Amino acid sequence: MEIAVEDMVYLAEKMWAAGAEGINFDTAGAGGDADFLATLLAVERLRAGHPGMGMVVGMPVAHAVASGMDGSRAAVDLVARLEKARA
Repeated sequence: MEIAVEDMVYLAEKMWAAGAEGINFDTAGAGGDADFLATLLAVERLRAGHPGMGMVVGMPVAHAVASGMDGSRAAVDLVARLEKARA
């Protein structure tokens, strides 16, 4: 997963340096929980280094599961794993 985070950060920083107005992480989570977690970690790292960078994290299909709208505890579990990954 760390490789995915590094790839997202690398590309976003190159696009930002080239003059992009912002970064759109479209369909975050479509590849599963690891994909969504990697996106959140990349956003966290980018926000720390570039507070003025506009970012959008889109989850067109995965939002129902990630937000718990399907009745699951997916969002709670994902936040717990994010906190564990940062530790």
